[in-house]
Amino acid sequence: MNERKIIFATLVGNTMEFYDFIVYAFMSKYISVLFFPNKDNITALIATFIVFASGYLTRPIGALFFGHIGDRYGRKISLYYSIAAITVATLLIGFLPTYSSVGILAPILLMLCRLVQGFSVSGEEGGAAVYLTEMVGNNKASYAGSLILGSVYFGVLLGSIVCLIVNLLFNDDQIYAFAWRIPFILSIILGIISLQLRKQMAESPSFHKRAAVKNPVLRLFSKSYMLLIVDIFLVVALAVPIYLFNIFIPSYLGSILKIHAVKAQAISVCCLISLSIGVPMLGLLADKIGKYKVFVAGCIYNIAIGYLSFYLISLGSTIWMLLGLTLIGLGLFLIAGPIFAILMYSYDPEVRFTAVSFVFNTSMSVFGSLTPIVAFYMIAGSNSNAIPGLLIIGSGVVGLLSLWIRVIQQKTFYIEE
Repeated sequence: MNERKIIFATLVGNTMEFYDFIVYAFMSKYISVLFFPNKDNITALIATFIVFASGYLTRPIGALFFGHIGDRYGRKISLYYSIAAITVATLLIGFLPTYSSVGILAPILLMLCRLVQGFSVSGEEGGAAVYLTEMVGNNKASYAGSLILGSVYFGVLLGSIVCLIVNLLFNDDQIYAFAWRIPFILSIILGIISLQLRKQMAESPSFHKRAAVKNPVLRLFSKSYMLLIVDIFLVVALAVPIYLFNIFIPSYLGSILKIHAVKAQAISVCCLISLSIGVPMLGLLADKIGKYKVFVAGCIYNIAIGYLSFYLISLGSTIWMLLGLTLIGLGLFLIAGPIFAILMYSYDPEVRFTAVSFVFNTSMSVFGSLTPIVAFYMIAGSNSNAIPGLLIIGSGVVGLLSLWIRVIQQKTFYIEE
């Protein structure tokens, strides 16, 4: 396959994985009623989102599992099976019986499918970044990694569009009766296309040249445990603002600022489009001027605009909200563009797939998934709608400190520019 086909095959699979992972959130209103019947709607929604969050519990474990396969048996094999697993899990959700049919077994089956989804998606994002970067070469490392993150946001965007179409085509009664299943069942189309494309992918040259290790996970934790810890905190610079931007802000606009649901959804879609396009552009820039320079600029920028951005959003005016969101988006572009390239070359090829997958998924699961919860508690405790901006400032500080630790430990940590 030529370079364009390799990029396309990798990105289609990554888009599909995150479409599958996110449609659950967009259908949560209906899932909460069908699988967790309760007179209290809030309780049902909480139960639904606990199941949603459970998908993050298995991501670090899945990262080690698929990382082992990717480093031991091949990048291509790992990426193929992660697609296959999430396709099956998502399709099964579309055919699950509801609580009215099988009682308590329904939410149990839903939880199991969600755990498999989280387990599977963990092998994709970091692993795909490693594979694509190794295939296109070091001079395009930031661009390759940023394309992966761009395709993640495009997958989330695709999921939101499909669910929006379902909501427009069917009324609530029809959606509760059968139409909620459509986004899950449609995943089989993307799944089949992705599997066929990945069958044709060549194996990474770096994998063939690596020094084979029998147990990559054991080797990684015994030799590089300090670097893993540092890099988990390094990814906080992306995890916190991205979860504020994609997960917290849509709810914040509706529940705190009382913005109309359609307007809030339109703003969310615009945010996802901007991320899909903007992040790869900053990846190109990072390859030209240096990935560390762009990352440091992003952290400093976030420290400078963190509180201001949320203050502008909290004003409630459309113009000020868009300006505040733009400020956050620019910071995300600067951080997301080079982040995979920074992580990549700190690890030898024989453990690289495992390392990048584990670091990225652990940080997103621990720090990213907790960010919206912490932000809501901060608002409740302070009565300030702008206070979540402090989290963006904190993420910038943590990112700079983590990179500084890498620099002062150059004798141990391989820093490649």
